[in-house]
Amino acid sequence: MKKVKGIIITTNVIDNIKITRSALESSLYQLNEYYLPIGSEHDIRLPPRGRVISAEIVKLDNGEYGVEATVELFESSDTESELKGDGRVVKINDEDVETFSIHSDEILRSEKHKEIIGELSEFASNIFPIEKRSIDPISTLVIYGGILALGLIGEGFFSKLGEDIYDKLKNSLVKYYKKTDSEEEILDLYFTIQEDEMFEVHVIVNTSGKNLNGFFDSKFEGLDELLASYYNIKSEISKIVVEYKDGNYKILYLVRKDGVPLMPVINHTNE
Repeated sequence: MKKVKGIIITTNVIDNIKITRSALESSLYQLNEYYLPIGSEHDIRLPPRGRVISAEIVKLDNGEYGVEATVELFESSDTESELKGDGRVVKINDEDVETFSIHSDEILRSEKHKEIIGELSEFASNIFPIEKRSIDPISTLVIYGGILALGLIGEGFFSKLGEDIYDKLKNSLVKYYKKTDSEEEILDLYFTIQEDEMFEVHVIVNTSGKNLNGFFDSKFEGLDELLASYYNIKSEISKIVVEYKDGNYKILYLVRKDGVPLMPVINHTNE
C-alpha cells in the first residue's frame, strides 16, 4: 500500500472564499479519529482510491496554512491485513433531520442559483456549503434525508416529508435542472440506514427532467429490494452507492467500514 502526503485544504482565498485556521483545526479531529475515503475530483460516482490516515496543520510558503494529509493509496497487491488497517472506521452521518438538509458547493454561492436555494430553504432543515478545492470539481447537490429504517427507504422518506413537501422538492429540482441542462452536475440523495448497524445509502440521480420526474414518481420502488441483497454484510459496510437512470437502479460500488471499496456482485433492473 503506497503512502503519499499532500495538502487537502488551505486558508488561501479561492473563488473569493477563505477558510479560517480555526476551521482547519476543527477538521483535524475527524481526519485523525476516522478513516476518510479519497476519490477522484470529488466525484461520488467513482469508488475511493485510498483513505486519509492522519493529518496536521502546516504553514505554507506564502504564510497561509494548510492541512497536510497522509493518504494510503489502495493497490492490487495489498493484503487483507493491510486493508483492515489499525481498526478505525469511516465516519457515518448519525444525525437525523426533520425533513432534509442540503449540502452543496457552487450552487450556494452562484448568483444564478439563488432561486433554487430560496425554494429549498422554505422546507429544508439546514443548508450547508461543501468546499471543493480540486482543479475541475463537478458541481454536486447533496440532499440528506436523515435516518431511516432498514427496508423502508421509500416509505420512510415519503412519510417524513409528507406529500406536499415531497412534491415541492420534486418540482423545484426538475425546474432547476431544466434551466442548467448540464450532464456534469450530480444530484446525490442519501440516507443513513439504521438497524443493528448504521450505513449510508447514496442514490445518484440522472438530472434530466424526464428521469427526475420518473424517480420521484416511483417513490424509490425497487431500491429496498436491490439493497436487500447486501443486508447480510451490513455490519461490514459504511456506504452503498446506487445510480438511478431511466427507471433502473444499479449499484455502482460499496465501501467497507475501513474505507476499502467493494464492487457489486448483484445489480437490479427496475422494469
